[in-house]
Amino acid sequence: MKNVINEHKIPFEIREPQAAYNAKNMAFLKESAEELNSGKVVVKTMEELESMENE
Repeated sequence: MKNVINEHKIPFEIREPQAAYNAKNMAFLKESAEELNSGKVVVKTMEELESMENE
């Protein structure tokens, strides 16, 4: 609190958030969609996942 008063500013920087749809993220989403559409996915039920957790 002293820093806020002494320096007349908050103790951290506020920056604009990164865009969710930047080129890197869009490339990753496109690759993921292509994998999904080509069948390169693993499908597990919740019971199977819980069983794997308890192994």
